[in-house]
Amino acid sequence: MIRFMASGKQNQLDGAVKNFLVESKVDFIQGIIFALLIIGTLMFVVIRLSDPMTLPIRHVSINGDFIHLSPVSLQERASSVVRGGFFNVNVETIQEVVSNEPWVKEIMVSRIWPDRISVDIKEQEAVAIWKDNALLNADSFIFNPERSTFPEGLPYLSGPENSNYLVMDQLYKITEILPEPLKVKELHLSERRSWQLILDNNVKLQIGKTNILEKVNQFIKYYPGLYENNERKVSYVDLRYTNGFVIGWKTNNETELMTRQGENGKEI
Repeated sequence: MIRFMASGKQNQLDGAVKNFLVESKVDFIQGIIFALLIIGTLMFVVIRLSDPMTLPIRHVSINGDFIHLSPVSLQERASSVVRGGFFNVNVETIQEVVSNEPWVKEIMVSRIWPDRISVDIKEQEAVAIWKDNALLNADSFIFNPERSTFPEGLPYLSGPENSNYLVMDQLYKITEILPEPLKVKELHLSERRSWQLILDNNVKLQIGKTNILEKVNQFIKYYPGLYENNERKVSYVDLRYTNGFVIGWKTNNETELMTRQGENGKEI
């Protein structure tokens, strides 16, 4: 009797284990099937979104205030390289192609649901000409648009390689101290680091290598008196002296020299 009861309990235990294993196997298979369905669905979505015909880009808008840039030309540039639909459009390529236009300073390309690309552009603002074939913006950055697009009336700057920041900084400082109506026409830094300034009245200032602003201020101090009761025009002023400067006057086709006494009364 006892042996029969033990055998029955063992059979019940074996049956429970078999049922558990069967149920676990069914749950495992169902889990795999569910995972495969999820993966398949995701793959289908990715493939569909990768298809350029799914939410294709239909419009490219160019935004900004332009003087030298053409919105039509920029739109053609951007549209020519648009690839992909809304979710996988090649934003970086669009940005690179439009940025190749020299007058573009800053650019931001963004998607606008459901079928638009927006290109926001800030145009370069030139403040000086650099070495005939380039321009400088307010940050002293060199950019190279077509020569025919150069604005008129900009000061002309030149200097050794990589001196654009130094020359521009000097231009700002000199402009601040020049009285009206004088303006900088040209500013040059030679390979020997000597400065030359030409004003908009074509007076040439030979400044030298040191004490640049002090020498320009010295010229400004005496400038009004140079034309008092004098019909002659100044050709150049040589400020490369410690105690004074030399003036060259325009007289017909010749230049007449005049010395200016320094503070110590000694004539140069």
